[in-house]
Amino acid sequence: MADFNDNPFARDTQVSIFTNNIDWLSKNCKKCVKSSECDIYKVIKKDEIEAIRNDNIPYDYIYDYFTLPLHLAKRMGINYTNPLYQIGEAKEVCVEFDSGEFPF
Repeated sequence: MADFNDNPFARDTQVSIFTNNIDWLSKNCKKCVKSSECDIYKVIKKDEIEAIRNDNIPYDYIYDYFTLPLHLAKRMGINYTNPLYQIGEAKEVCVEFDSGEFPF
């Protein structure tokens, strides 16, 4: 568990994001045309590589739990369910998701 945070709504507060879909990353980031320049994807990808390299988290659980700074989590469209424990819940689809299928 993270250290106590006086202000759970500060911009750089690390928020633990949970999803109820193990394939969240593959259904969102990996299909999004913006993923090459997306800060959200870069942070998640870095966590994924670190976890696999260090064997901290079993590979199956990487996609249903990850940590992001609050400002990125809000861009992703999380439901900040428990600010006291800095826990958020990801929606099925990222707010910034763009499949590139529509011209606007």
